[in-house]
Amino acid sequence: MILPVSDWASLEEAEKTFRLLRRFGDERKGRVLFTLVDRRTRVDRSGRDLYERLATTTDERGWPRFQALLSRSPRVEALNSGTGIPGSVLHHARHTAVHRQFRELAEEVSKLLSLGSGMRPPGPLPEPTPRPRNDTRRGLKNAFLRGFGSR
Repeated sequence: MILPVSDWASLEEAEKTFRLLRRFGDERKGRVLFTLVDRRTRVDRSGRDLYERLATTTDERGWPRFQALLSRSPRVEALNSGTGIPGSVLHHARHTAVHRQFRELAEEVSKLLSLGSGMRPPGPLPEPTPRPRNDTRRGLKNAFLRGFGSR
């Protein structure tokens, strides 16, 4: 179970989820994923950023977490605005830090699920084969027009 954490409120929600997992099964089934990480936001006198505090707290509590994290990105946020159709990071944000981070996350999840490591991206898609003409619609139309029982 992926538990996205981007701030203190979501960390508290993750804590509730870990309590439930501990109570009903195995808390190792949950794993924290830090999202919308902005390393510029300083939150204490020692100069630590929010991500550092959240990661330290997560580690102190002994919760499993992904090593990969997902940064805040204006370019990625722009994919969901400006047009009526949101764009995917995979296709519209190549060569960005977030694209790399999603790949790292996918590789980490793949290893956790024992799908293997070092998975290569798929090759080019094969040319689509022309579908045979489907006369089902015409057959149904004719059946309705003349009645099912008469032939």
